[in-house]
Amino acid sequence: MKEKLLKALQDKDFSELFKKGGVSFLIRIAGQIMGFIITFIIAHYFGAKGLGDYVLAVIVLRIFVLIAKLGVDTASIRFIAEYASKKQWNNIRLYRGRVSSLLLLSTIFFSITMYVFAPHIANVVGANPFYIRLNSFFILPMVFFILNYQSLRGLKKITEFSFFYWMSRVTFSAIIILITVQFSRHDNVPIFAFLLGLIIVSILSYFVFFNKLKILEKSNNQSKEYFGTSLGYREILLVSLPLLLAQSGQFIMAWTDKLMLGGFMSAADVGVYDVAFKLSLFVNIALTSISSITSPKFAEIYSLGDMKKLRKVVYQSTKITFWSTVPLVIGFIALSPFVLNIFGDEFQNGFYVLCILSSARLISALTGPAGNLLQMTGREVIFMKVLFVGAIINISLNYYLVPIYGIEGAAFASFISIVFWNLTMVYYVKKEFGFSTIYMPFTYKYKIRLPNFMCIGAAKSGTTSLYDILRQHSKVFIPSFKEPHFFDIPSVYQHGIEWYKKNYFKGLRNEKCIGDFSPTYLFDKHAPHRILNDLGSELKFIIILRNPVDRAYSHYLHSKRDEHENLSFKEALSVEENRVSEKDYLSYLRFSYVEQGMYYKMLRRYFDLFPRDNFLIINFEEEFVNQRESTINKIFDFLGLSNEGLDINISSNKASKARSIWLKKFMKKTGWWRVVVKKSIPSLKIRQIIKNRIQRVNTKTYFPPKLEAIEKKEIYNNYFKSDIQNLEKLLDKKMYWDL
Repeated sequence: MKEKLLKALQDKDFSELFKKGGVSFLIRIAGQIMGFIITFIIAHYFGAKGLGDYVLAVIVLRIFVLIAKLGVDTASIRFIAEYASKKQWNNIRLYRGRVSSLLLLSTIFFSITMYVFAPHIANVVGANPFYIRLNSFFILPMVFFILNYQSLRGLKKITEFSFFYWMSRVTFSAIIILITVQFSRHDNVPIFAFLLGLIIVSILSYFVFFNKLKILEKSNNQSKEYFGTSLGYREILLVSLPLLLAQSGQFIMAWTDKLMLGGFMSAADVGVYDVAFKLSLFVNIALTSISSITSPKFAEIYSLGDMKKLRKVVYQSTKITFWSTVPLVIGFIALSPFVLNIFGDEFQNGFYVLCILSSARLISALTGPAGNLLQMTGREVIFMKVLFVGAIINISLNYYLVPIYGIEGAAFASFISIVFWNLTMVYYVKKEFGFSTIYMPFTYKYKIRLPNFMCIGAAKSGTTSLYDILRQHSKVFIPSFKEPHFFDIPSVYQHGIEWYKKNYFKGLRNEKCIGDFSPTYLFDKHAPHRILNDLGSELKFIIILRNPVDRAYSHYLHSKRDEHENLSFKEALSVEENRVSEKDYLSYLRFSYVEQGMYYKMLRRYFDLFPRDNFLIINFEEEFVNQRESTINKIFDFLGLSNEGLDINISSNKASKARSIWLKKFMKKTGWWRVVVKKSIPSLKIRQIIKNRIQRVNTKTYFPPKLEAIEKKEIYNNYFKSDIQNLEKLLDKKMYWDL
């Protein structure tokens, strides 16, 4: 177990989840303990009725705060995380200024509304009207307090976020109550202590957020991209308002039971139920702690388009949550009679409520961060709809069950709603992303069955030779068909990643390195994003770059050999721009002699999406040809492989021409025989292998005429010089092609 944990911690994402989630977990436990303490203090000094009055007053304040913040707090996690990932610190300040002015107006409006309608609200929910009117003055500090700690979460300052979210209010409130009861035990003490603590933490969180932002600005250079731009009010509200509606659904699911109990039963019943409810939340400590880091992480990863990494992080977070939650459920239910007795004899009635709610929390842990994932990836409307349906179920069941079964009826209504909500979220995650957030121990293990490295080019630059060399290694798996062309040919890519895996990597065993050698991936404009989306940002790339003039000429000879080309080399270069079109992809590949040598432009597309350390760039002439042994060792080191003494003096795919022109033309013809072959051999992979072997047998070595040095230099200067100069600056490496 220890070895497995240490191995898992080597993964950067798992380590971040485990460490930051672990810190949040510890603070969450401390916050939960403080919550129990303040609940115990109020119950001890003011009884179940005093606790019930306090809870109802806070619920009403939370309702108005929920509406007044317009969903901006949750939207801020997403926006600030995206800005922070791009080091756009100035945009964070502009964003905060804009949402602050928006929230100032909304809080003033809802404070006035709450004050005016306080008597009516108190009558409906059975609360003290004085508390409702008093609380109306504290909507503003509570809204900005929430904005501050969610902004810290967006910066991934999880320790600070966890302190403010879990501990700060209850800690200050408990301290104030303990001091005050030494002098007075008036019924107003709990609510006064809550409001005073709220003011303290609101001010404190403001200074902490901007201090952390200032530190980040000093330690990380401001990105020049999008400098000084900020989202408009409309753009903010388009994201935040669906989140507001979703949060309203969450609130209804979390607080309807207490409001219904307050309306149908007594304040004392609300107090008993509230204790059981809060104790059940202890079971969910792992889920809420891990969620504190996964929310900004989901937003960051999704903004980069790395779907494989997103899936991995979701799986890791659910696994950590599961193994942390199960022992808590077992231990907590076993100890619940003793724990409830601490609060007083009347709280023993909450035992069955605690068992029902704890079971619901366990299901939430098993289904993982489905809701968070939908919110942080632009699916907030789906999240909102699911929550609203769940809220309707919750209200209906509470309305029917509470008058008959009391607090147990409220608990069962919450159980059904939570189960519906979580399983429906899992369904939509599966539908939207193609994977499930549910973790089933002992039955499912996430395995990487797809490439973890690629050789993406350049075409006609020795990639086949490297393919034949690496195929000999016992720890390398490369499909027997060299070029799958999955990520560059649209008609192939539309088959989906599962088709790609099934057709090319089915024979995978325990190999360490899994590769795809398709040199056209470097050239294709869409391939980088597709690769990132399906294989993730941790993929390694080997790229061999050949003198672009020699590469273009070799490419031309290949097209000439296959009878696609009837122009001279110089004529083909001069008409290329008007000759090729992306709409006809095969012709685009065949005749793009110059375009496939624009290495700087092609590499920039990859460097913008993947870390630079993921690339090994090899000069074909200087390294792969003249320093073959040291270059192959460099490749082994890059892939983390040992040198097995392979035959490295392989030179594949030399210039050749057909032995039989008739056979070559027959292989290109369409007709009935192709239909027969396709029906007889349904596997595309096998058909491709057979085709390649026939072509290989039907070829013989050919020594084409060479380009004159003067002609090469002229072509280099006319077509490639500027691009290669930019390439050398990009790589900080001299290529020696201009001599």
